[in-house]
Amino acid sequence: MQRQGKFLLGNVTEIGVWLLQTPISRSIKIIQNHHTFLPDYSMFSGNHFARLQSMEEDHVTNRDWSEIGQHFTVFPDGMIGVGRTLEKNPAGIYKNNANAICIECIGNFDVGKDHMTRIQKHTIVHLNAILCRRFGVPIDVEGIVYHHWFDLNTGERLEGKGTTKSCPGSNFFGGNSVENAKNFFVPLVLHAYLRNDPLVNVLELFYGKVIPQKLNVRNEPQKNGQVVQVISQNQKIAVFEIQDNWYKIDALKPEWVNGKFIEQIR
Repeated sequence: MQRQGKFLLGNVTEIGVWLLQTPISRSIKIIQNHHTFLPDYSMFSGNHFARLQSMEEDHVTNRDWSEIGQHFTVFPDGMIGVGRTLEKNPAGIYKNNANAICIECIGNFDVGKDHMTRIQKHTIVHLNAILCRRFGVPIDVEGIVYHHWFDLNTGERLEGKGTTKSCPGSNFFGGNSVENAKNFFVPLVLHAYLRNDPLVNVLELFYGKVIPQKLNVRNEPQKNGQVVQVISQNQKIAVFEIQDNWYKIDALKPEWVNGKFIEQIR
């Protein structure tokens, strides 16, 4: 761990240990996930502390906040900055900051913008899992939320309708909708949580969509495996493992599809 002024910097394992050793009296029930939009990848060159200081100056000067808005900042190289004290609510989602922890991910993760590094993905997943374990936050779309789901003017949760930001990005782990989070992000966090090991790689390899009208999902990577469900044409899936051109499409369960029926999209 490194310290510069009020800011701490460490990798996900170091931050996990620090969290276990740090007493926190505030009740935590929600983990907010955001992207910075700006600064994006082009503005990061290993200058962790300079970026944290710059964000705090902007938040204090231009938004009239008392300090940097987020508790954690995840950088493209997988390092995590600790800024706002955990004993204070974040300045993250209007009218939804009570009992929350705010994670800002450096980058612009809208479609066609920054392509998230694998180490940053790994860190985001495992930081969410560590926070869920530390504070007993449920690993679902009530405990883990995206800024995009909340109306900017009222703070009401409208699941992406109303006046919103795309935050944490329209390409954040497969998309920023509630269904995207259920299908792609929450299972990764759950897998990391159950393994309780921040070094386990549980990231998707890529995303794809189903080509035929109906596609059998089997419990083994072979054509005579038991059919456990049927998915439909154009359904978006995440691929976690490949065996002989069979794709594993669930981080936790043995669910496989024949790769020749999947079109890779990103």
